[in-house]
Amino acid sequence: VLKVGTLYPEMSVHEKGLDFYIDLLHKGQLDENVPVANLEKTLAYFDTIYPMYLIEMKTNCGVFLADHVKIYMAAIENLRTEVRRARAILDPSSEGSEVGVLMKTLENQLKDLEAQVKIIKRRLPQDRSQGPLSFPESVALTVHQCAGNLAAVVKVTDAFGKAIMALAIANPDAGVPGPKMHDALLNAVDSKTEFGDQGIQFTMKNVALTLTKLSVISTAIQNGEYDFDGTREETSVQPILLRAQQVKAEVKDATGLKYKLEAKDGEIKDFKKLLKTKQEELSEMQVRKDLLEKKLIDSNRDHDLMIEKLQRKLDDTTNLMKRKEKEFEETMDHLQADIDSLENERGELKDKMKQMSKKALLQGLSKEPKSLLASGSGAAGGGNSSDAGGLGGPTSLGPSLPSPVRDSPLLVQQVSDMKAAVNSLQQSKARIQGNHLRERLARLKPINIPKHQIKLNTNNQEKTDTSKENNNLDQEQQLTKLIKRCGAARDELFWLLCSQEIVDLTNIKGNMARKDAKEQATRKIREKSLRTEISLLQLEITKLMACRLDNGNTVPSDFGSFSSSAASQAINQKDYCLMGSIRVPAVNKDEPESEQLPAAEIPAAVPLILNIQELKQIHAAVLH
Repeated sequence: VLKVGTLYPEMSVHEKGLDFYIDLLHKGQLDENVPVANLEKTLAYFDTIYPMYLIEMKTNCGVFLADHVKIYMAAIENLRTEVRRARAILDPSSEGSEVGVLMKTLENQLKDLEAQVKIIKRRLPQDRSQGPLSFPESVALTVHQCAGNLAAVVKVTDAFGKAIMALAIANPDAGVPGPKMHDALLNAVDSKTEFGDQGIQFTMKNVALTLTKLSVISTAIQNGEYDFDGTREETSVQPILLRAQQVKAEVKDATGLKYKLEAKDGEIKDFKKLLKTKQEELSEMQVRKDLLEKKLIDSNRDHDLMIEKLQRKLDDTTNLMKRKEKEFEETMDHLQADIDSLENERGELKDKMKQMSKKALLQGLSKEPKSLLASGSGAAGGGNSSDAGGLGGPTSLGPSLPSPVRDSPLLVQQVSDMKAAVNSLQQSKARIQGNHLRERLARLKPINIPKHQIKLNTNNQEKTDTSKENNNLDQEQQLTKLIKRCGAARDELFWLLCSQEIVDLTNIKGNMARKDAKEQATRKIREKSLRTEISLLQLEITKLMACRLDNGNTVPSDFGSFSSSAASQAINQKDYCLMGSIRVPAVNKDEPESEQLPAAEIPAAVPLILNIQELKQIHAAVLH
């Protein structure tokens, strides 16, 4: 059995092949189209290993003979089917041929063989009432040889049946002639067996030989030659019982060893408790050691960090001292340069302030505010003084040097004194110019306001007079407001011209750099707002002058003043004619050329659009 067990891996593969054919049989799919090459290999394999491993095993004669009876019946059924198919395919005219006679002989032999097999089957014990069969090995070998003979005949007839089916399919309308079937049977014998020399008689001879041998065996079974004689073989003790006795002895030995092991276990437990106590003490000592090592490492790390921190502080302090010394030297140099430049600017400002006049300031505010502000901002950024639009005012109040990081008290005091001096000069000059303008206004002739030319109804005339009075009052108020706004704009302009600070170009980082950037942004905002204010003042002054010079040719409303219909017609009129020209001052041809004005200083001609009455007034004024 152990030897056969070593063949289990090989036998399992063949077992799977047999399971495949059994499954096909259960499903009803096992037919002549299924290849049986694997099944033949399996049978050959078991035929090979049986004499090598299982020949010594005693054979159960009844089971052995019953299994072979089943094999015989299956082979007979298969051969009968093949013979019937061949006779059905054979041409009726070839019934007397050699193949036709062979088919009839096989059919009769199969009937006799089936009768002998049934006799053997009836004599087999069906239950325990009859004793088992017993026959020698020679009989078993004969039974096995008969099965082999029938298997060879089955292979030949199977190949023969497939060949004649191919011939019948090729010519379905007529039967297969005898010579072709003779050749097909001969080819099947040559291909499936080693007895090709016997020809087509191979099948008939094998069936006849099998029939003869089985007839002898069936006769012996009927005569009771193979019946059980009552002798029994000596029964040996089964291996399992021997194994059970050995196991019982081993269990007894194991029980004794168990008590010994229990004693040893008790001793081991005591040693484990002692060992655990020692391990706890060792763990406690290890924990203490780890804590001390950790404290030592922490103290060393803290010490290193403290040393590194102090060293870093020392380096930062050293660098800071060096940077402060360098900044102090640069600041002193900048301060000295600022003092020199401020002295120069102070002299220039004094010279330019002497040349200023209130007339020039008012003319600049009303006509060219943008040029004034542009010159002021240019002077602040570039450090160069220039006049804008002919105005002789200060346009640069500081040098083009960066402001110091820290202003010295002496410089701050000088700057404040200079600002106070500039403000005092501006106020005194504005006061002198105001007095001069008042005297000039007082010496002028009173303005002759012409009467209204449009005839209106009486009620409308009264309403117009009332509105004129109110309009005159509003114009006076507007004039007062405009004067105040002009003064505020002038003060703002002077402040922007005088308050330009020196930017420190060396210090581009830190709070001072952000402070300089903020001051520059604030100054730009104030310059922009001053430009806007001057533009508005110029526009409002122009509107006010137009209203005062229209002599009632405007129509006031809630949203503004509009020209009257007559004034609109006069403005939109395009057919003008030149009435004359006036030169101011007059050119005297008798004077020498050295005393006359140069051509570049002679102002350009200004065209005036006048009506008849205004022309008469100008004519009368020129003549007087």
